[in-house]
Amino acid sequence: MGFQHLAVKPLFLIGGRSSRMGEPKHLLPDTDGTPMFEKLLRMLQIACPDARTVSISVRDRSQELDLSLLSSITDKAFQYLYDSETNDSADDIPDIGPAAGLLAAYREDPQAYWLVSACDYPLLQPTAIWQLVSEFEEPVTCFKNTEGYCEPLLAIWGPTALEKLKQKVQIGKTGPSSVVREMGGKMLKPAVERWLTGTNTMEEYKYAMKLAGEEHSDLA
Repeated sequence: MGFQHLAVKPLFLIGGRSSRMGEPKHLLPDTDGTPMFEKLLRMLQIACPDARTVSISVRDRSQELDLSLLSSITDKAFQYLYDSETNDSADDIPDIGPAAGLLAAYREDPQAYWLVSACDYPLLQPTAIWQLVSEFEEPVTCFKNTEGYCEPLLAIWGPTALEKLKQKVQIGKTGPSSVVREMGGKMLKPAVERWLTGTNTMEEYKYAMKLAGEEHSDLA
């Protein structure tokens, strides 16, 4: 299926509790000091030029960001999607992990194909998104890492896959990866492995910034 046939909408996930990191991952600085969320939101804007709106998934209103700088340099709109349908405090709703952000997007538009990126891929490039788009197959397409595991938060989720996730969450099974496996979702080997470098801990973040610095040196 080609990109032009999809109602693709970019979704940026920042609703995690960052418990292993010890501080919000999306606020960590890139090599130039820019908060990670700014870099990745700009990347999504470049990768999805036809999208009018970038959706940002948060637990509740306490996670809302200062987007004034981004709003001044782009004509795209930003909107927040909340884990709770009533925008209640995250302390008042069950913690179902990243499935909450995916299902918030599904509530927002049940017919859309959501192009999803979590906030902990600091080496992600627009070409990674274009690979997902160009090789998309129903019902869900994601990258797989060097160990062969899928990366369900760097993916395109279609309506049938999100409906399956909704059904599984209702019976207490909240892992998005299981939906990819059960539905035979397509798992891609990334053209560049370091795109998938994650930052769940401070050690991983420091390693990612080291790789980013090496990339910048190579381009200099």
